[in-house]
Amino acid sequence: MIRSRVGTLFQVFIILFTLLICWELILPVHAIPRFRGDSQNTGVFPGPAPEKGKLKWKFKTEGVVASSPIAYKVAVYFGSSDGYFYSVNSKSGTLIWKFKTKRDTISGSIIHHDIIYFGATDGYLYALDIKTGDLVWKSYYEEGFRTTPVIKDDVLFLADRSDYFYALDILNQGKPIWSYKTECNNSSSPALFEEMIFFKSCDHQAYALKLSSQKPIWRYKHLNHLNHGTVAIGNGLVYFGGDDGSIYAVDITRGTLRWSYKTRGRIDRTPAVTKTTVFVGSNDTILYALDANTGKRKWRFKAALPLRSAPVVSEGNVYVGSDDHFVYSLNSQTGSLNWKFKMGQKTRSHSPFIKDGTLFIGSNDKYLYAIE
Repeated sequence: MIRSRVGTLFQVFIILFTLLICWELILPVHAIPRFRGDSQNTGVFPGPAPEKGKLKWKFKTEGVVASSPIAYKVAVYFGSSDGYFYSVNSKSGTLIWKFKTKRDTISGSIIHHDIIYFGATDGYLYALDIKTGDLVWKSYYEEGFRTTPVIKDDVLFLADRSDYFYALDILNQGKPIWSYKTECNNSSSPALFEEMIFFKSCDHQAYALKLSSQKPIWRYKHLNHLNHGTVAIGNGLVYFGGDDGSIYAVDITRGTLRWSYKTRGRIDRTPAVTKTTVFVGSNDTILYALDANTGKRKWRFKAALPLRSAPVVSEGNVYVGSDDHFVYSLNSQTGSLNWKFKMGQKTRSHSPFIKDGTLFIGSNDKYLYAIE
């Protein structure tokens, strides 16, 4: 009897241990905080979602907060045009630390093994200790950075403002592993899927490269500029907007066009992607909800001014900031308004971030807002 109970307890232990391991394997989708929620740039965040549309706190800087914030553990991290990169308590809005760069910091950041990485327009890629803000290392690239990096297996992928896209060794102070030259400067943050990396360039092309060798898998060329915004990946497709006002869905393995949808304004920011729907904001003041597989419009929501902050999704709601000073929360199925929150000025923050029922977003009024 005792042996039977011991055997049963051992089996229970094995089951629980296996479940724990499986859970750890599931966690990495959101384990590395990134400005679009994951390495595919989907803009989808786990709950709880912000439900009240009320101010929790706001934090004042001395410059425009166009940097996309990310939240991790007790802090939210972001840059400002005042030349500082900030760590602020995500519950109270009090300063934890700030780090001085030589110029403005408008790109987003990523955390890996308790080090936060971001690029600045002063030409440096910075690696800081997330607890203290102390410099771990910095690496200089003359043209500077306006895009957000992504990391896989201790390799950081990032485009600077030159014609190059880089794979950098973060265990060797950001030394290049390989670089890939495009025909124009790159202002698109990359997206990762399996062993491929995707980005856009102002040479009118979207690129898919092999992670290990920078060898092109495909290039999608268009007659109009594809320079603004970032690609998002889902449903076997790569989604991105163009200066011609269209959103494109391209096959992830072949680079062939599946569908496109035309709006009446330039698309500056990244679409949000779920299993069924693509949400994209346009300079024509409208947020569009499109069928992810066909591009057919499901609904649209009209703001007063252009939508130049990327939409994000959480628990059946979609959130988007506008030049009309408002952040909107909409029902993702119907497009009906849940609430709207007014900031002091418009937002040009590339993407909000959601954590623990709070939405973090920067504004041109020099504040970072926490909205619950």
